[in-house]
Amino acid sequence: MTASQLVERVQRLMIAPRETLPMTLAESGEVKAVLIPYVVALAAIGPVVGFLSTGIIGVYQPATTIFNTTIPASYIRMPGTALVAGVIRFAIHLGVWYFLAVILAKLAPSFGGRDDRPGAFKAAACAATPLWLAGALTLFNSVPHLDALSYVGATLALAYSVLIGMWAVPLLLSVPEPKAVGHMLAAMGITVVAAVAAQWLLTMLIIAPFMLR
Repeated sequence: MTASQLVERVQRLMIAPRETLPMTLAESGEVKAVLIPYVVALAAIGPVVGFLSTGIIGVYQPATTIFNTTIPASYIRMPGTALVAGVIRFAIHLGVWYFLAVILAKLAPSFGGRDDRPGAFKAAACAATPLWLAGALTLFNSVPHLDALSYVGATLALAYSVLIGMWAVPLLLSVPEPKAVGHMLAAMGITVVAAVAAQWLLTMLIIAPFMLR
């Protein structure tokens, strides 16, 4: 898949997912085929933009008053910490995609589908696409008073991810459509909890000590 084909696929998936998802049926579901370049390229968006925001541009801090002393607004730049955090975030994104695929495959028989790992890798990649794209909104952390947009965007992206996944699992895992919502919500819920736990653990073990140096 070339860069132009990748961009076209992402655009079509985001604009017309129900018409685009059937195209994945004829494609390979092997890990390497899905991982490169689709997953790697999209999973890198958030970490790269996060590094630019935190490490290069800086995160905007509004003026504050402490003990009658006013600290003016400023931009805080932490390039070293941002680089380490970006690498960890990228690794987590790849791990979350793989984990979501495994959970989707394992839960599929409970919802009337089949345990099809290649199909699950493709379904997980399609479902995670809105979340990976929403990583670009991290740039708003560098824009005064607009940092909340990154959280709003992430919330909307999560909802759209569930919707795309709900349409993907009947095609790729043979889950009956009436049960697709429950299947996707269960898999996504487990994955979100695991991702948050992994993020917290790695932050405490790696990023926090790095910031204290």
